[in-house]
Amino acid sequence: MARLKVLHAVEAFGGGVFTFIKLLTQGLSQFEHAVLYAPRPETPPSFERSFPGTVRFIRWRSAQREINPIKDAKALLELLTLLRRERFDVIHLHSSKAGFLGRLAARLLGLERRVAYTPHGPAFLRLDVSPRKRRFYALLERLAYQMGGRVVACSKSEARALCKEGIKATYVFTGLPCPREPVFKKPGSPFTVITVGRIAAQKNPALFNAVARRLEGEGVRFVWVGDGELKSLLRAKNVTVTGWLSEEAVERELKKADLYLSTSLWEGFPLAVLKAMCAGKPLLLRRCVGNEDAVKAGENGFLFERAEEAVSLIKLFKSSPDLLERAARNAYNLLRCRFSYERMLSEYARLYERLARS
Repeated sequence: MARLKVLHAVEAFGGGVFTFIKLLTQGLSQFEHAVLYAPRPETPPSFERSFPGTVRFIRWRSAQREINPIKDAKALLELLTLLRRERFDVIHLHSSKAGFLGRLAARLLGLERRVAYTPHGPAFLRLDVSPRKRRFYALLERLAYQMGGRVVACSKSEARALCKEGIKATYVFTGLPCPREPVFKKPGSPFTVITVGRIAAQKNPALFNAVARRLEGEGVRFVWVGDGELKSLLRAKNVTVTGWLSEEAVERELKKADLYLSTSLWEGFPLAVLKAMCAGKPLLLRRCVGNEDAVKAGENGFLFERAEEAVSLIKLFKSSPDLLERAARNAYNLLRCRFSYERMLSEYARLYERLARS
């Protein structure tokens, strides 16, 4: 029996979306996967080596994140040409732009019943644009929803945000393989607070810097693993920016840290947070869509909204080794229980098989 063919279409092939697609293609080897992608600055060099050798890659030359009518029309034509030339049993769209263009292409070709769309943080959640632009993005999401396909969020709070806009969405929690229990360490000297991701508006580096600056001279070191256009905002004396690192190097940095901090303005569901949980790190996350699902307050960490709250909680963790270790163990256990990689694979396998039959 021939394997089902799955097309992953993504205009934002970097960061968490990149890792998400890699996890799906690695874990669902019973399907034949092709990835239509547009690279980003953070797309790893020689990224193909990270994927199973059976995965096929197709460059989506005209696709880009921001709206550009001419390039978007060209990107749509590229997708239409591919879907006319080759039959796919399932079309899985990742991120807002691919979600809109992909559902339009599928509707034009009568393929909408084969479509799944995972927003990874829909564009209407963006807080780096005006309210008018957010309303426009929400309108585009509702229009695309009318074209058909299943909307599958990667967290419960993301699904809830979509439902508030009149978009019926289910969710499958993103999972992460975590084979070995980590070593739960006592607080280090200096106490190290870490984050991982692109230094961009979504990740709110200004707030990260504000928290760090309030703790200068108090034996707390801040590490940002990543790079990006807003790097100049990280000016506090106790902040180190590593640049982009290999996966192995990121794991080493997480292992050395005491606490994971996310200052994000919005998320879909942050894979970097799951990696921190796998490393046995307590979580201190700004309250937003995506982050909300990862924290059981007081058990594996805390949610916060203002810099002053984050500073107080960092001091609490620094001065309470027992709390730090208990939260670290709870973070790891919650990952294994709620964010199971095996469960994620099982649910997506069932979804793909249902779509292929429809």
